[in-house]
Amino acid sequence: MFEVNRFHIESRKEYERLIHITSEQAMLGRVTFNYQAKKSRESLLKVRSVPNRRVDLSTVNELARTTINAVSRWGSNKNFEDEEG
Repeated sequence: MFEVNRFHIESRKEYERLIHITSEQAMLGRVTFNYQAKKSRESLLKVRSVPNRRVDLSTVNELARTTINAVSRWGSNKNFEDEEG
């Protein structure tokens, strides 16, 4: 009947991948935050990694999670539109 089109993260590894992709996009200038998104930017800067390059999930707060999910969804939708058009 209807196809479910939800964005679901299956594992910690996949979530860490999204965090690294978001940070890479920010470093490349593909993601920018205006002055009103100061708290989003600060919450992303508070995310830390442990010595083996894994993300310390205890440092990821709810605002950082929301931002990471939004950026990753936006990126996947943009790629999908590029492939179609």
